[in-house]
Amino acid sequence: MIRLALLATLAYVSYAGYNVPPAQDPVPVPVPVYPSYPAQQPPQYQPPQYEPPQYQPPRPIYMKPLYLPELPAPPQFLYPRRHHHHHRHSRSDSRSHEDHRPRPDDDRKCRNVRTCEHDAKCVEPLFWKSGKTLEVSCPQGYFKLYANGNEILSEGVGVSKVLTCNRNRWSTQDIHGDFITVRSIGCTKAK
Repeated sequence: MIRLALLATLAYVSYAGYNVPPAQDPVPVPVPVYPSYPAQQPPQYQPPQYEPPQYQPPRPIYMKPLYLPELPAPPQFLYPRRHHHHHRHSRSDSRSHEDHRPRPDDDRKCRNVRTCEHDAKCVEPLFWKSGKTLEVSCPQGYFKLYANGNEILSEGVGVSKVLTCNRNRWSTQDIHGDFITVRSIGCTKAK
């Protein structure tokens, strides 16, 4: 069967080759004649020239300080501690106020703390002595506890502060956390 297909294909191809007209020479195409120009150098590449951009300086920025409103401090409810082994002295006691102040003959030899120096609005604080420490508190009400006339130690209801004896002087931290030496102490009614 393959032989038959090959034979048919060969006969078709050979028959197709007959009756073909002979090839003719192609007609010559006229060549255009251009006028001659003098020889020129090929153009050299030049990078494009750009103008500088129209630059405008940035606008100046004027900074103003930002003031945020300061929120009031949260209320602190400080209650006086109960001391079972110490006797609380008050101004109405018949004893002298010198009885509850630290004495120079104490174990740490700290000086006496003066109270209410040159201040008519001052209220004397209450003292509790316990070995190397002295607890100072203001009476009931909203008070400021201050030292040395102007350094605020604490402010609020039931204000108290613990003083410690360091190098023969009483010291504590003020309201900002800085250590100070206390020479005088007092309470004033806060507004």
